[in-house]
Amino acid sequence: MRVPGGGSSGRRAAATRARGAGAGARSVAGAAFPRTPADPARWAAWESAGQPYLDALRAANGGNLVDYAVSHAGETTFPRTFQSLADGGALTFFGASSGYHMTFLGKPGAAEPADMLRRARLRPGEAVLVFYGAGAVGLRDDMALSAIEAARESGARVCVVTDRDSERDFVLSLGYGEALAGAVSLAEITRRVPHFDWPDTMPDLPDPQRETAAFKEAVRLFTEDTFKPLGQAVGRILRSADNPRGMPDVVVERARRDTLAVSTMLVKPHTGRVVYCGDMAPNGSGRRYSFYAPQVWMRQRRILMPSASIVGTHLSNAAEIAGLNRVIASGAVRVPTTYLGDWDELPTLHQAMWENRLPEATGGAAKAVVNHALPEAGLTSRDELLIAWAGSATGKGQ
Repeated sequence: MRVPGGGSSGRRAAATRARGAGAGARSVAGAAFPRTPADPARWAAWESAGQPYLDALRAANGGNLVDYAVSHAGETTFPRTFQSLADGGALTFFGASSGYHMTFLGKPGAAEPADMLRRARLRPGEAVLVFYGAGAVGLRDDMALSAIEAARESGARVCVVTDRDSERDFVLSLGYGEALAGAVSLAEITRRVPHFDWPDTMPDLPDPQRETAAFKEAVRLFTEDTFKPLGQAVGRILRSADNPRGMPDVVVERARRDTLAVSTMLVKPHTGRVVYCGDMAPNGSGRRYSFYAPQVWMRQRRILMPSASIVGTHLSNAAEIAGLNRVIASGAVRVPTTYLGDWDELPTLHQAMWENRLPEATGGAAKAVVNHALPEAGLTSRDELLIAWAGSATGKGQ
């Protein structure tokens, strides 16, 4: 497997190449790493501005874009990282150091709802939310109707969210039986909840470091005015003994709209999947999509698209950590040396990390931890740790 690195500077790219991997520096693209603009008139220019970076990446990767990308750098780097994916590529991220408002331009390609639900591994008894109305002709939304039918054939329980009351009534009249748990319209929620807001895209967020109070307030308003009214309406329909909050396992999103931020809040944490079926870049021009990073990263949700995917991860759960430790202990994976600092070094190491100069403070190590519990340095396995702890306890008792 070829693994190129995308460093923030020429120095970091050179360090990566010195270790035998291809690397490109983000600095080759100048100031081409902002969020994707909300104005559709600026999308094409934004996409073109990333070409120098993509060219550098291809040069470091045998002329190809990447199949897998791993990122933690946040909202400024995320859009270009997604742009760097080859057809069928996957981006996974586990942090958002430069901000939480993730945006990207969609990639070309479409798929049948049944195929996307199979890819999402929809299981009988799971709950599916289908958005209905985007691109409807009259009362018929053929993409949504196909998704409802595919979910029903898979044995799922379906909730439909429509734009208008007439669409809701039409869906309820189609005779889907018990598979259709219910339907609700956005118009109905607006009448019932006067402060309900259904924005065209996720609102801009203030800088969480410089404007912390304003940032928290913006997230609170989006949660209270957009997510909760819809989430409560859907929850009443999908609620069951094993799903008391009525959270969908799968949300079938619509490529014509940017409501991804809401869908990634609605779907179940850790196992939830948001799927797209429609073309996210009609005529080769990508549409813009956005979401709030922690809802995907910390909640480990997935976004599956016809020609790409985004996988949120919190690095691992307890079982995955245990499995990884076994692989490392076997010698199958080489782990770069980590700097082990004393407890009183913590402020210095944090400051160096914040200033992007951690290797300078650690003598070259790119990762650092501080010791507050290890009985001694140099331990390489769980068994060695337990033995050292036992020896430490015995020594204290003598």
